[in-house]
Amino acid sequence: MITLDGVIADSIDDLYNSEGGVWNRITSANLSNGGKTVTLKGINKIPKYAAAVDMRGNTVSSAGNYTISIVVDADGDGSLYEPSNPATITLKVQ
Repeated sequence: MITLDGVIADSIDDLYNSEGGVWNRITSANLSNGGKTVTLKGINKIPKYAAAVDMRGNTVSSAGNYTISIVVDADGDGSLYEPSNPATITLKVQ
């Protein structure tokens, strides 16, 4: 399970890919926090594939730094593993 914070998803055009070429639509079931948090479950079904997110049609409101946090949990909602510490990236818009 991967959780992305700091993105705005609308669940209409946004997609994620986790199975080597299969794009899935982000739905309202993936969204929380007013669309600012996207949670993707079951992305580790096929080993060694990277996950990608395509935020189609999204624009930033103004120039500045936008922080996106990523948390990974190897067993999703299970209790065997703890979620990772958040990793952050900064999108710089000029």
